[in-house]
Amino acid sequence: MGRPDDTRGFALAGVEIASCQTPREAEAVVSALGADASVGVVIVPAWLNRTLPALVERVRARRRGPVILALPDGGSEQGT
Repeated sequence: MGRPDDTRGFALAGVEIASCQTPREAEAVVSALGADASVGVVIVPAWLNRTLPALVERVRARRRGPVILALPDGGSEQGT
């Protein structure tokens, strides 16, 4: 999930994507995906992980929830 420009490559590879551009949209998408038993993995962009850490952790903590992977953005968090 993420901004359309960031998810385009995943869509070309056949991965189902969910577009969101604001924290409010992202919160709705993460909540919906976290509650969907058919979803096994959710890949989130670094900006979402930084913006909504409590939501990401809440979904990660669910016993049967999907695995959430946060992609690094190559910014200063990585020391680059």
